[in-house]
Formats: sequence, C-alpha cells, structure tokens
Amino acid sequence: MQASNYDSSERSLAEGALYYLNILFRYKIMIILVTAVITVGTIIFCYISIKLPPKESPLPNYYAAQSTILIQQNNQTDVADTILVALGVSGNNRYTSSFDNGSLVIEILRSRTLIDTLIKEFSFGERYGTGNANKGKTREAVLAHCNFTYSRTTGIIRVSFVDTDPVLAMNVVNRHVELANAWFTENRGQAKQKKLQGLEDKLNSVKNDIAVLSKRLKTLPDIDQNYAIYTSELAVQQRIYDTLSPQYEAVKLAPEIDPIFTVFEYAEIPDMKAGPQRSLLVMLSFGASFAGACLLAIVLNMIKKKRISESHNP
Repeated sequence: MQASNYDSSERSLAEGALYYLNILFRYKIMIILVTAVITVGTIIFCYISIKLPPKESPLPNYYAAQSTILIQQNNQTDVADTILVALGVSGNNRYTSSFDNGSLVIEILRSRTLIDTLIKEFSFGERYGTGNANKGKTREAVLAHCNFTYSRTTGIIRVSFVDTDPVLAMNVVNRHVELANAWFTENRGQAKQKKLQGLEDKLNSVKNDIAVLSKRLKTLPDIDQNYAIYTSELAVQQRIYDTLSPQYEAVKLAPEIDPIFTVFEYAEIPDMKAGPQRSLLVMLSFGASFAGACLLAIVLNMIKKKRISESHNP
C-alpha cells in the first residue's frame, strides 16, 4: 500500500513537471525574446557606463585607496612602576588604563574634528551635492566612503576611502592619516608636561600648608586645644607630600610618551577598480529576466485557459 502511494506521488510530480515544461515550450519564443532583450539591454547599459565620464556615468568605476597603520602598545606604566619601586614606593596598587588604543584611533579618525577638516580641504560639500551649510549630511556622505578595519590580534588598522577618482581617494586617505597623527602628537606630546605641572602645583600647595601648620604649632603651647588638631593636619599633609614626591620624580625621569600608532604604509594610487561588478549584474539580469519570463508564460497560460473555459460555459 505504501509503495503504491509512493509511485502515485512520483507520477503526479512527473506529470506536474511535464505540464509546466509543456507550457514553457509553447511560450519559448516569448521567453527567449524577453530574456535576450533584458540581458542585452543590461550589457549595453554596462558598456555605456564604462565609456561615459565618471561624473556622467550612471554606473561609474570606483577605486579604493588604503593605508595601513600599526598600533603601539602602552609601556609607560611599566617604566613608571620601575622608577617608583626604585624610589621605595610600591606601584602594585596603581591604577592602569585598560582601554584599547586601536578603538581610540578609530574614534579619532571618525571624529567631527578630522572629518570637518577633510570636508573643507577637499570641498566634499560641492562634490557630493550636500552644500556647505548642511554639515551633517556631508559628514555622513564622507563617512559612507570611508572604511576602517581593526585587527586586535595583529594591532593593524586599515584606513580606506572609495571614490571614482583614484588620485582623490589616495590623497584623502593620506591626509586623513596625517591629521590623526598630528592630533595624537599634539595631545599626547603635552601629556607628560601637563601631568608634571599638575604634580608640581599640588606639591607646592602641600608645602605651603605644611609651612603654615608648622608655624602655627611653634606659636602654640602643648596644652592648647588646637595643638592636637594642627598636629594631626600636619601629619596628613606630610603623608600627602611623601606620596606625591616620588610620583613627581618618577614622571620627571620617565621617557616621553610614545606615539599610539605608526604609519606602516601610506596609500598609493589604486590601479584596479573596487567595483562595480558588471559581470555579476549581467548574470543577475539574465537569471531574473528568465525567471520573470517563465512566470509570465504560466500566468498567460492561466489567463488563456480561463477565457476558454468562460467561452465554453457562458
């Protein structure tokens, strides 16, 4: 009984396939014509898009220029801890930053500060038709052409820019990297001086407090009720001074802060297009037009059968 049901289902599937194949065969000329017209039209469209200038082409070639930068690991904490230990202060309990340098670099590359500079220097408002007044849309347009990839295992960031002009793409990438490098050089180069100045100011303040308290204690007798208060405050200020002083000396002896990243490769003029894939577009148009033509043939056959049925049964 089961074998009989299996054979009947196989026959029904075969009959159904033959039924639709028969329909497609009867409309074969229409299917061939529709597929050929759309496919040839797509080929002509792709050919014209190649021959026309990029500004006039509906589907211009675009190029991707790419620069590679290496992220440096922080080693300042180890140096500072070594100096503090040499000065007799343990650095085990010191706070260390755990943020990722690579993620920081990408955030700076995407920042409004750098993007606005690129917009101004390369006139992207006019190029993308967003106007100089609408900064938000221009920023979105520029970032849409940028790409940032970061590999944590290798510490490599690749910065790329896509445009129909390969020379412009190269210039934008290299300028983008230069702006980021200048920003980090300016800000991190001043980090040691700022930290040193902050510690020096605090030490001077503590010194003044110690001098004032010591002077007050000299003028008070031991039995004065304020004597114990001033003595306690003096001890606290002295401990603060003893803690800050080694840190101040460690910062003075520590080397200058190393740059976060190093440019490994600047971008060059790309000699191969990044897109579009016109061959894929032609294949997709062929497949879509063939499937659409087959579906149209089945629909036309259903309409024809319906009309015949209505004419025989008025």
